[in-house]
Amino acid sequence: MKIRMILTSFFIVLTVFLPLGIAQTSETVTGTLVDITREMYTVKTDSDQGFGGARSTFVVDPKTTETTWELKVGARVQAEVDQNGHAYTVKVLDNVIQPKTQ
Repeated sequence: MKIRMILTSFFIVLTVFLPLGIAQTSETVTGTLVDITREMYTVKTDSDQGFGGARSTFVVDPKTTETTWELKVGARVQAEVDQNGHAYTVKVLDNVIQPKTQ
């Protein structure tokens, strides 16, 4: 019975704290979309973000990246990018561009 309680406690600790330790960090990139080459997107960052005017390139996978509008060069976007350079989400900040067609 004592061993069972210890194992149950250990399992609970692992299920609660393990995901916290392996959580992926992400970076928010905001700026103007300046280039699209296949799945590689390049954004010229805003001046108030780190090295303003620098270029940040990330991968947009149509199967796993959530987008809010159709992505076109010239759009102001905000992207959540993981440490491997893959975008989780890309949001168009100006609605001049038409919504993404389904």
